[in-house]
Amino acid sequence: MARELGGGRTAQLVAAAAAIPRSGLAGCALMQYVSFDYLLWVLTAYFVVRLLKSKDPRWWLAIGCSIGLGMMAK
Repeated sequence: MARELGGGRTAQLVAAAAAIPRSGLAGCALMQYVSFDYLLWVLTAYFVVRLLKSKDPRWWLAIGCSIGLGMMAK
């Protein structure tokens, strides 16, 4: 997402470092539903960024699928 928003290498590294403690070590280590919940909502945010950047209406399908799966994982 940092790359899509125009961030350089430093911004990408900072974004990756900020995401590691929350998802990598805590919630996703146990393979519970919360792991998929985090993944799908971040994926939804990524698809929204792609939609706003490209204005391609096909991203709405991906957004709808990821929201639907994210709601099922709750």
